[in-house]
Amino acid sequence: MKKALKIIGIVVLSVLVLCVSGKVMLEHGWRLWGFSKCESPDALWGESVFVGDDAVRVSGTTNSSALRYNGYTYKRVGDTLYIGVRYDIFGTYWADFSVEIKDDFSSLKNVVLTNGEKEEIIWDYQKDEKHKEIVPDIQGVGI
Repeated sequence: MKKALKIIGIVVLSVLVLCVSGKVMLEHGWRLWGFSKCESPDALWGESVFVGDDAVRVSGTTNSSALRYNGYTYKRVGDTLYIGVRYDIFGTYWADFSVEIKDDFSSLKNVVLTNGEKEEIIWDYQKDEKHKEIVPDIQGVGI
């Protein structure tokens, strides 16, 4: 009897560990593939972009009501910050996204939304002022 309870306990614990690790992989495993699993910039609506010396904040939403925000990833290459936003059907958050990245951005020249294939510049040092919130033109799709 003790042996049967021990086997049942091991099976239940194994199933529980598999379920939890599966959920974690579904929600966060996409980051292993970098920007390739992120939403195309064409499918995002911009609300605001703020670039300061120590933080970058970007907020917006997707043009699909079925998708839910799942997170973001970013990479800085030289004076350009690349941000990828991830949506999926099983996301745990609403469709709106809000990204805040804290770092030394005093030499930042561009902020780019990307999915690895397509890029959209959403903030340019030459045209937009630093320390000022930018509300992108949202006449059509894209940020």
